[in-house]
Amino acid sequence: MIKINKIILIAACFGMMSSCTILPRSGPNKYEVTASTRGENPTAHIVPVTPEVVYETKVPT
Repeated sequence: MIKINKIILIAACFGMMSSCTILPRSGPNKYEVTASTRGENPTAHIVPVTPEVVYETKVPT
């Protein structure tokens, strides 16, 4: 009986550990974000955020 309980416990532990591999990602990586800016017809423009850009695009609330 103890051997069966150990097998069930080990199987449950492996099941819980394997379920961690299917969690969602935190977001797109850099390559996925910049993919639309490459090619003949870029659909987006990436602008580096500097203090000047923040100042110029600031909108009063």
